[in-house]
Amino acid sequence: MFKKLCTALALMLIAGSAFADIPSPDQVYFAKDPTYGGSGCPYGTVFSSMSGDRQALTLLFDQFIASAGPGVPITESRKACQIEVPLHVPTGWQFSIIGVTFRGFSAIDPGGYGVQSTLYYFQGDTRQATAASRFPGPGTPAVGEYAVHDDVGVTSQVWSPCGATKSLWIRPSVYVRPARNSNAMLTVDSLDATVHQIYQIQWRRCSGGAPSTPSRNDPYNPYNPYNPYNPYGNSYNSHSVGI
Repeated sequence: MFKKLCTALALMLIAGSAFADIPSPDQVYFAKDPTYGGSGCPYGTVFSSMSGDRQALTLLFDQFIASAGPGVPITESRKACQIEVPLHVPTGWQFSIIGVTFRGFSAIDPGGYGVQSTLYYFQGDTRQATAASRFPGPGTPAVGEYAVHDDVGVTSQVWSPCGATKSLWIRPSVYVRPARNSNAMLTVDSLDATVHQIYQIQWRRCSGGAPSTPSRNDPYNPYNPYNPYNPYGNSYNSHSVGI
């Protein structure tokens, strides 16, 4: 009897751990693996990984490199990638934060500069959001590893009883312009995205408006590169945008 009871408890624990990784239909989550294409992410050069609860997504890039200098074709100075990220959006009205962190490496000789920028939008929606970081610049090095974080506020309204799948398009790009007779390189090595659902209203629209995201100029914002308590140091830049 005791052996049967232990076996039953073990099965319940296994089942519980399995269900813990199943995404909730009442939450915004990544519906399936992303698709991609572009000069910075040719087919077969991107590795993707998704968490079991579909709240976190990681992309690793193998050829997302912009470079310029003597003997380097001008076409290599700018690279871009278009990434389609399908999101499950539950019925009702909700506001979520999609946190996106880019990591890479910069090697820019004195007098040159580089720009990492990203455009966010939903397919078929006229609203767009952009964020950009200059290298070197506040929180971004001329030479060394970097991390740039964007908080994208996503407002969605879906009245289908079964919810819907909406594609969030992420279009990162890197551009470098070296000084005369010098070199510049800027890469994107990885992208980490997470979903944070702030609130959801079923079958009616909230009249209170969407909550604001922390400003990068807020001294109490831990991601502010000027904040002395910034855990990411001076090589971290943060932006808050909304669509």
